[in-house]
Amino acid sequence: MLTAIYEQDFLPCSYGFRPGLNAHDALDAIGRHDMPRSDSVCSGSRHQRIFYAIVRDQLMAFVERRIGDSSVLRLIRKWIHIGVIEDGRLLVTETGPDKGR
Repeated sequence: MLTAIYEQDFLPCSYGFRPGLNAHDALDAIGRHDMPRSDSVCSGSRHQRIFYAIVRDQLMAFVERRIGDSSVLRLIRKWIHIGVIEDGRLLVTETGPDKGR
């Protein structure tokens, strides 16, 4: 359902979590433009820092502008606040998806 709503907003150069596209497609596109991979926004550490800087309340406010179904919003809220169990402990963060970091 979210793909149907948001897919129209993505640029052709966006590869993350898109139907029929993956990280290999993104790297191929970088190669076609003669961009060194280390200088690209696809570099792992840079991407990870951006991903974990997401403020969940702001993300939910963004989603709520387009999604009106309270059941779907409640499910999304649970997904982004779930936390992880690592070494027998529940780890929860305030930003990014909960991966215990």
